Amino acid sequence: MWLLLPTHTLMRRAVPWLRRARTFEGRAVIFSARLPERWARNRIGHYDRALDYGLMRWGKFPSEKIMEGFSHTHLDWIRAAHHLGLDDPQSMLAWIPKRPHADNAPLFWILVRQGAITGLAEREWVDLSRRRDSSSRWDERRIGHIIGVLRQYGVERQRIVEALWTLPHHYLKPEILARTLALLEHRGIRDHGLLLEGLGISLSSVAAERWITLLDGLGVRDAATIIRFKPLLESHKPVAVEFGRALTALGAGAAELALCQQLMLDVGAAHDPQAPATALALLASPPHSLGFAEIAQASAYIGKSTDLAAFLRVLDQYGFGRAGDVLRFQPCYSAVAPARLARLLALTKALATPAAIEDVLEWVEYAGNAQYIDAYEYLAGALNLRTVRQLLQVARVGFLSEELLRYLVEERGLRTRKKLTDWFYRAFGIKSVRWWGASLDPIDRLLFGEAVTRQSFNFWESNRQCIDDVVRARVTGLLGQRPFMGTEEALRDYATAEQAATEAAHATLLQALPAMLQATSGILLPSISATVWDGADASSRQLAQLAPLLDELVMGRGPVAPTLTQLETEAVALIYRTAPATVQSRWQELIGHQTDIAGWGTADSYAMTWCRAARTLRGELDRAGLEAVVEAAQWAARFRERCQTDMALACDGLQAAPADATPDLRDLVPRLGVLLAVAANDPAAAAWLKAVPLLPSVRDESGYEQILRMQTFFGVGLSDALLACGMAFCGSLSTPSALMLADRLGAHSDVDPSAALYRLLEQTAQSVGARFLEWSGRELAKFGNDKNDGGSTTVNAMVTKHPAAFFAKEAAKLCTADNVQMWQEARHAHLVVFDPPHRSFQGMALLYREILPQIHPSRPVLVIRAINPTSDAMATYDVSSIVDAFFAAATCIARDSGCAALAFPPNTSQHLLSNLDPVDQNIQTRYLAQGGTHRGRLVLDEEEKWLRPAQEVQASFDAYQRGEHRIGSLYLVWQARA
Repeated sequence: MWLLLPTHTLMRRAVPWLRRARTFEGRAVIFSARLPERWARNRIGHYDRALDYGLMRWGKFPSEKIMEGFSHTHLDWIRAAHHLGLDDPQSMLAWIPKRPHADNAPLFWILVRQGAITGLAEREWVDLSRRRDSSSRWDERRIGHIIGVLRQYGVERQRIVEALWTLPHHYLKPEILARTLALLEHRGIRDHGLLLEGLGISLSSVAAERWITLLDGLGVRDAATIIRFKPLLESHKPVAVEFGRALTALGAGAAELALCQQLMLDVGAAHDPQAPATALALLASPPHSLGFAEIAQASAYIGKSTDLAAFLRVLDQYGFGRAGDVLRFQPCYSAVAPARLARLLALTKALATPAAIEDVLEWVEYAGNAQYIDAYEYLAGALNLRTVRQLLQVARVGFLSEELLRYLVEERGLRTRKKLTDWFYRAFGIKSVRWWGASLDPIDRLLFGEAVTRQSFNFWESNRQCIDDVVRARVTGLLGQRPFMGTEEALRDYATAEQAATEAAHATLLQALPAMLQATSGILLPSISATVWDGADASSRQLAQLAPLLDELVMGRGPVAPTLTQLETEAVALIYRTAPATVQSRWQELIGHQTDIAGWGTADSYAMTWCRAARTLRGELDRAGLEAVVEAAQWAARFRERCQTDMALACDGLQAAPADATPDLRDLVPRLGVLLAVAANDPAAAAWLKAVPLLPSVRDESGYEQILRMQTFFGVGLSDALLACGMAFCGSLSTPSALMLADRLGAHSDVDPSAALYRLLEQTAQSVGARFLEWSGRELAKFGNDKNDGGSTTVNAMVTKHPAAFFAKEAAKLCTADNVQMWQEARHAHLVVFDPPHRSFQGMALLYREILPQIHPSRPVLVIRAINPTSDAMATYDVSSIVDAFFAAATCIARDSGCAALAFPPNTSQHLLSNLDPVDQNIQTRYLAQGGTHRGRLVLDEEEKWLRPAQEVQASFDAYQRGEHRIGSLYLVWQARA
């Protein structure tokens, strides 16, 4: 019978039962108990507060449809409708919006209850499609207080409703709002509704001091203009009020001041408050006559304390003194001194063809930080360059210095742009050449000429260092140490004898070096070079040992005896780019593991083809970021000088970390400076820091290698350096100094200041390093996609456990460079890559061969990880071709050694795939993503297959030594079918 009754009749009969309960919860229990559960669930859904409200008020609904409408309506809509004058369910449902967001109802009801909404038609004041925050965030008392304050100051109800509906009003502070409106009222500003609409929550969040600066300091007095200063009001930077007054003195009204408000913020913290006004006067006066719109864009000129007058004089002297031209040269202002700018512009004026300003700007930006402007001046004349574009075409060669270029052009016959640039792009290792000498002495000329002939500069600098070391040892052996505390006459006599002994040593070496370089394929080692004074037989014996030794090393082999000769030590250190002392200190732990891979069955070598890349810089590099890194290195140098004697002076400028989620890089300079000061004790970090002053000169695709090295440093090198040197640095500080530095970096513990400081350094490195890593990644992406320029190089890869190959990890800058336990495990080997003609190490990967039962119960699996080409290789070759070549070679190794599959690990915070982000991203994109294309040259048998994309499998694998960094999955990239 129950099921046959009409719905509204059934509900009317239920009302007496329901009214027996005095609470909604009690009525809900009765409803569930007395009505057929399935019927209620299917027809009404559940007994909610809106349904309860209607039944308790009216006892019945006019129809089943209206009743069901109530059961799907938020109670606050019904309450609001009743409060606004509706008292029957049909009218209420007609007024309540269809399918509104439930979160809107509580706020609307609050606005009605607080008197902000008083009529039914005022529902149109709110955007009902806008979803609000959870009602748990709403504080009716606060909202009522806000409404009261706004009504007190005459704000129209509609504007109040619209503001509270759209603003995150939990940020509105009634007390501050009241003080702000009173402040504005006191100064005759009464259009508070317009301010509320234009400024939003800023009307109650801006400090009184900032309002006083705007109203009294800058003289702004009307609401419409105040709204235009919203960025200034919301900023936490100090405002350059004096600069604003200087603008006013030049005729700026409120509109012009609003146009220049960001400029007032940018120069607000200037060390010299008068400097911005002085710069403004220079820019606004003839012949430049910048208007206010142009002045607003001139922050680089106005915010710096460099000699602006001289810079502008140079621009005007060379025809670039007009306002538009002055603005276009702004990026050069902080990077190029006036005297240097004059030389660069004079060079362009001396060319036969007048240049467009775009070309001149590109030239000045490129060459502004060049070490040798005289090199460009020489090239312009020697190669008969006629245009700035031609000058830019040879600009990359200019870093070689005038002396080296003169040798190439005049003595080696590279007398045209094409000959010089063709030679440059074919010369192996030329990009790393740095010449700081004023002129080539005979030894330098011999070594440089030999490298030019071979078109290989891979060992040029090490050869020069070798000669310096050998000559210094020879002179010291003959004369003894310099008498630093001797008389002036003794010092003079020693200097005379030292010069004569050095010249004699050079003369002897000049006779022997050509044959020696010929016999060693252009490589010098101290133990061989020193034999020139021991007779021809001694040199011959050493040379006879070196050639086969080098051949063995570039095949991944080398000495295996328990004790190394000096020659062997030097050769290993040279090939693997480490220090002889490092080789000697580790050797005993490394020997005896060649047999670990005897059963692998691999070939002697695996050829890889790496395609050369032609990269093009797309867009402009972020000069501010590059300058921030340079400033941090300079800050670090000052900090290191002062931290042991005056920590307060050393920490000058080091403040609490910026609160912003993505702080400006310039704000992080002091914190990065501290980290670099600590890291400078690490040899790898110190080597990177030496190249930092060259960063501002990065202008084209040649900067790819420098940006890549920077990214690698922030991703891996910085944390490695802190791990190696951090505790020693912290321990070297006195307790007060450690506490002071810890205070500047963050909270500290008095229990163990050194340990607390070390933890703070680690935390700082994580946050600051992550920010610079993110930035360097964006800059690296500006070099666009790799493009094959049609050339390629064949390199050789070898599987090895010869002890010398252990040091490949250091050459490739792996974080496990000193981890001997990994090396000593039988499952582990190195895959090293060499360019044999140049005897150059090009990269490596780590290999693990072991049975993983989850993949195959009895056959081993080969796991490859830490694919790390050198930075030189990354700058020269296409990343995809490098990655494919590694996987192709690893597949052949897996096949030759009877493995069931080739796998690689997922990447983690430990950089298991590679600590080079471009390599890691390449593998992620092309080997894991669906639809990736394999561009390798490997031809597989029919019984084998590539897995595209790689297949993830669950398998436990220790990615370091046993028990260290266990992961639970691997990706299969190849597997044998059998």
